[in-house]
Amino acid sequence: MTVVDIHTHMFGNSWLEMLHKHGGPTYSAGTMEDGRDYLIEKGAAACALEKEAFDYDARIVAMDKHGIDISVVSLTSPNVYWGGEEISAETA
Repeated sequence: MTVVDIHTHMFGNSWLEMLHKHGGPTYSAGTMEDGRDYLIEKGAAACALEKEAFDYDARIVAMDKHGIDISVVSLTSPNVYWGGEEISAETA
């Protein structure tokens, strides 16, 4: 039987760069003292953007370890809709 993970979030470095450059006021990105990036939502730290969420090769290793054959991958909030039309289209 094929095992499908239907809820997997991953990020891309270009997405994070765009969020650092063009984010705000609702969504932006910051950098913690330990060097990790984090998502800022409405001025408050919302979540750490762990390096594993950017490493697709590591995700495949983890899938193999847990017997997952296929993962449906998507961005989590704020997706690419945090900028105006031009920024959102470029980020996508």
